Amino acid sequence: MASGIRPINNVVDITNYILMLFGQPLHAFDQDVLGGKIVVRDAKDGEEVVTLDDIKRTLNSQDIVITDGSEVTCIGGVMGCANTEVTDNTKNIVLEAAIFDPLSVRKTSSKLGLRSESSTRFERGVDLNQTVEALNYATFLLEKYAGGEALAGVLSVGVQHIDDKTIELSPSDVEAYLGIKIEEEKIVDILTSLGFEVESGKQLTVKVPNRRLDISIKADLIEEIARLYGYQNLASTLPKQSQLGELTLSQKRLKLIRHTLASLGLNEVNTYALVSSEENNLFTTLKPKNAKPISLLHPMSEEHAELRMGLIPSLIEVAKYNTARKLTDLALFELGSRYYTDGTETDIDVSHEEVVLAGLFSGKFDNLSWGQKHNVDFYSVKGILENLEKHLGITLKYQKMDSVDPLLHPGRSAVIKFQNEVIGYLASLHPAYAKANDLEDTYIFEIVLTKILNQKATTIKFAPMSNKPVVVRDLAFVMERSVPVGEVMEAIARVDRNLISKVEVFDIYESVLLGSKRSVAFTIYFESDEALTDEIINAKINKIIEIAQTKYQAMLRM
Repeated sequence: MASGIRPINNVVDITNYILMLFGQPLHAFDQDVLGGKIVVRDAKDGEEVVTLDDIKRTLNSQDIVITDGSEVTCIGGVMGCANTEVTDNTKNIVLEAAIFDPLSVRKTSSKLGLRSESSTRFERGVDLNQTVEALNYATFLLEKYAGGEALAGVLSVGVQHIDDKTIELSPSDVEAYLGIKIEEEKIVDILTSLGFEVESGKQLTVKVPNRRLDISIKADLIEEIARLYGYQNLASTLPKQSQLGELTLSQKRLKLIRHTLASLGLNEVNTYALVSSEENNLFTTLKPKNAKPISLLHPMSEEHAELRMGLIPSLIEVAKYNTARKLTDLALFELGSRYYTDGTETDIDVSHEEVVLAGLFSGKFDNLSWGQKHNVDFYSVKGILENLEKHLGITLKYQKMDSVDPLLHPGRSAVIKFQNEVIGYLASLHPAYAKANDLEDTYIFEIVLTKILNQKATTIKFAPMSNKPVVVRDLAFVMERSVPVGEVMEAIARVDRNLISKVEVFDIYESVLLGSKRSVAFTIYFESDEALTDEIINAKINKIIEIAQTKYQAMLRM
């Protein structure tokens, strides 16, 4: 009980006492039930056993079992089975002491979710040279305290003894590793105080007992010397290096994203990478085809059972937590990873980790101008992302979603494209979903940064300002509502990028009379170092009208 082990009976208690004393797990079988045969083998796939905790467990071919020739009587290195358990009626026992491979025991213990005192010892390593001694002492205690009578001899299979490890060491080795000179006499004193045999010569020959499983190479010995000599006695030095360290390109861009968003008034949050399976099935706009979640083998709870495939569900939980405490003006962002596998039944699962930027806005947003606040809307969030674009030196495009997630507002949703590939989305939460979660009008965005982080920023070329006045022209077109306005703006700018410096939308008009169409008015800015005549401007205007009419079936509104 003092060691934290539950007393059971005198036989089992003695084996547990030996476990604590020698670090050698033992197992006692009821010999009358076990019979006269012991076979150690690999388990069969799907083989079922009932362990001493009365739980049925399913094994596979990677597990080691001890059997009576047919039935499993013990999961090797982990726990015995109920069918050969020592009870008050037991008269004859077979005492077993073994050494199992630490990695094998670890795999079996983790897979079954079964941790025991024995498995803990085997995972850390057991001294083979003490196995017979532990067995003999356990037999002595059984004779003394359990009224037992031991049969002569020990039945064994395999190696019973391993010679002590021999490692050669010199004072110069110690100096090379630790950076200080320690006298040979002091080194010998330290090693002998640890129970090691040391022979002096050209080099020190150190015999390390097999029980010290943590010492196998020269560096391990030097670590022991440093520990007993005193870390405070080691010289403080800077590491030698040929060049100064530097952040990678992706690290620099992550740092820039954090700085930019924080300077715009957003607060960074960090949430758990583990979520529930229900949360992993929400907001699937960016979910790759055939992607599957990565599940923990033995999660602590159902709420943290899988690695997240997106950040938005976690941000919504943060928003709900703050809203419940009357903090409704939220501007949050998170930089974190998403995880998934894309294997199929005929493929080996391949795990992926991708850096994702996500944001959430609700309530009022401080525009940092005289403390004024305004209600968050789609365009204010889009403006923040456009500001981020400028700092990163990239161009993102926003297009209407072809298929809108049912948790998103169908009229306030857009995908975000980079180099003609969808990398994110910007949307408002569906009113029904927001209401169900006690949230107000809430906007979110999520962007996979894989390509952006490795994209070098474009070089900004500065040019002197023109001393000629800017020429401004307004054009209004009646077009189908399905025509993307951004695409029309891009087409106008492409007419002459050297001459057209900017294109803006200043009015959108929709009415019952226009039916499925709408009127969109554009302001076009012409700028040049040379004087712009009506002839030059009109030629560009006519080209713009022609493109609008032929490509988008738009009609010029007079």
